Amino acid sequence: MRKISFVLLLLLTSIFLISCKKESGTNVNIIEQSLEGNNYFFTLNVDGTFTDEEFIELSYSSSSELYSSLKEKINNKKYYLTITLTNNKANRLQLRFVINETIEKPGLQLLSEKTL
Repeated sequence: MRKISFVLLLLLTSIFLISCKKESGTNVNIIEQSLEGNNYFFTLNVDGTFTDEEFIELSYSSSSELYSSLKEKINNKKYYLTITLTNNKANRLQLRFVINETIEKPGLQLLSEKTL
C-alpha cells in the first residue's frame, strides 16, 4: 500500500511540475526521483534561458511545490529533500532541505544551496 501511494504521489508531483510553466513557456520536468530511508531525491530539468536570479526563483518555487505535494505523506516526521536542478540537461544548482527538523521548527528549511 505504501509503494502504491508513493508511486501515485510521484505521478501527481510529476504532472503538477510539468504543468508549472513560466510565461515564456518554461517547462519543469522531473527526470529522476527516489526515496531512500528518510531522504527524498529529485532531479528536475528546466528548459529555457534564465538570469541567475530567475533560475534561483524558479528553483525555490519548484522546491515549494514539491514540498506541498509531499507534506501530507510526511506528516510531522523528519525528512530530507535534495533537489538537483538542471538547465538544458546540464547540472546547475543543488538545494538541500530538512523537513520538520523539530516540533518547534516544522516545514521546509534550507540546509544548503550549491552551484554546480
